[in-house]
Amino acid sequence: MKHQPISPEMSIADLMRNWPATIAVFQRHRMACVGCAIAPFNSVAKAAEIYGLPLETFLAELQAAIQKEQLPTGPPFGMGYRFRAQKEGWRLPILMLALLALLAGLWAGLLRLGWFLPALSWRLPAQHGPLMVSGFLGTLITLERAVALSQLQAGRRFYYLAPLLSGAGALTLLTTLPAGIPRGLSTLGALGLVLIFVTICRLQPTTDHLVMGGGALLWLAGSALWLAGRPVSQSVPWWIGFLVLTIAGERLELARILLLNRPVRLAFITIVAALLAGIVLTLVDNDAGWRLSGLALVALGLWLLRFDIARR
Repeated sequence: MKHQPISPEMSIADLMRNWPATIAVFQRHRMACVGCAIAPFNSVAKAAEIYGLPLETFLAELQAAIQKEQLPTGPPFGMGYRFRAQKEGWRLPILMLALLALLAGLWAGLLRLGWFLPALSWRLPAQHGPLMVSGFLGTLITLERAVALSQLQAGRRFYYLAPLLSGAGALTLLTTLPAGIPRGLSTLGALGLVLIFVTICRLQPTTDHLVMGGGALLWLAGSALWLAGRPVSQSVPWWIGFLVLTIAGERLELARILLLNRPVRLAFITIVAALLAGIVLTLVDNDAGWRLSGLALVALGLWLLRFDIARR
């Protein structure tokens, strides 16, 4: 198939599957979500239209990439990116740490509900939130981003240090080690995710990446409060913001295909700003902060209900 001309009607998925070298062209034009949002159902012509590229020029670039057989040099950021996947044998242990945190978090949740189960640790019932947010979801989210950035160059495995730290933090929560150790490890893992997003935003400073990077900052801030000895309840709004902004940022990334107009995007940014303001306000006035955050969450839900790509 390598010698056949590229058809404008060919889907992005088929194009990338048959000719992986064409990924470099999409990355050169900063089509960050093309592997996850456009690939399943859009054609080459539609991709060119979405990104404002002359179709003939775009086809010529793709054809040239096939001839040269150049592999992409940029990092994949989309959740659906599956090209050039490298087998890293030590991803599995990190994933196992996340799954252990999930099981321990569920166990802690059942204990908090009053189930008569063995307490694996005297402090386990109080660690339901940290185990689920930092140990399970935080580790998985960080691992996904580390896998993406590790595609930049062979040997860039230091990105995996961040999910390893957060996973280790969850593991040590089940031990009798001083409380500062698991809290410190989790905070370092959150810091690692922030640094990962700094790298991503330097390469592709798009709104969706900035939103997800803001979510990582919220995780770091909430973990820092926890490390400082504050009650977990004070970290909860920050951790909620981390998860919400991560999901919202990914939905915005997928929504690029819809060509959302400026007012719609400004509405999204305004809602995110209101959510951030409400979270920060909880440090001064807990009730007012939660009320503002709650309104922002309702508004974000309505925005997604109207503009999310899943409804198109």
